[in-house]
Amino acid sequence: MPARILFDRAVLSKVVAIFAYILAVILSALCVLVLSFPAFGQMPGRGATPPPTNQMPGKLPRCPVEEPKGAAPDLTVFDVKQRLASLKEELHISGDTGSVFDEYARQLTAYTADEERRKTGKRSISVSATSRLGHFLDDARNKYSALEALNESAVQLLSRLSPQQRRLADAKMLPIFDTQAPQ
Repeated sequence: MPARILFDRAVLSKVVAIFAYILAVILSALCVLVLSFPAFGQMPGRGATPPPTNQMPGKLPRCPVEEPKGAAPDLTVFDVKQRLASLKEELHISGDTGSVFDEYARQLTAYTADEERRKTGKRSISVSATSRLGHFLDDARNKYSALEALNESAVQLLSRLSPQQRRLADAKMLPIFDTQAPQ
């Protein structure tokens, strides 16, 4: 009887070893497939396009600049004008309110144009620190006065709208402006 138990244990240990080996092979194959699957679409010639290389030949690649999370892209004057036209149509603005809306649109468009000029303007590095600080201060003053004028025109516009139009304007006016808001 003890020989039979040894034989059964020996057979059982071999079966377990074979099963463990097969399981290890299967799991290894699955791991290789799972880990390499996303790479198949990224290989050249397999349907994926290579990422753009914003660099000149012979130069090191630049680090990509990431936008802060939640930051909206800057709107151009063209974008703002399109959104304002859409808002005017949705609010069904006419008559006396039309001139107040047009003033708001003019203020917002002017502010957006100023922001575009400020962001694309080139600053001289050779200028002294106090001079640059003076430019920053002038920019801040200009921006503040433009925002005050924009706020006044927005208040005047909202005061002339019906309650239903005001609810719609509250939902639609700020998203046009939010991307231009100072940070």
